[in-house]
Amino acid sequence: MALCSVIWISNNTQVTKKAREIYSQHISLTSDSFIGCKHQISHNIEKELSPPYEELFDEGEVYALEVLLQAWMSMVVMDRQLLEQVISAFIQGDSSYLC
Repeated sequence: MALCSVIWISNNTQVTKKAREIYSQHISLTSDSFIGCKHQISHNIEKELSPPYEELFDEGEVYALEVLLQAWMSMVVMDRQLLEQVISAFIQGDSSYLC
């Protein structure tokens, strides 16, 4: 067996092991760090784990990014509301919002 074949098999085994590790830690419905994706996303990733490929976790990544975007947008709205309250209080002379 050529050296390139041995390296490829070794790397492929390592990639498969890492893909299963990522799945079990973040995508599996029973994991402690479950990202909360829909069962269909989890199922699609699980059935494609062997052999893993570059876009394997794309559905899970998109889901996680959408959740983060929603949370960030909500935080921006709350920050704007708080800023408006502080500005309004400052204009009215209320210093309780200031440090």
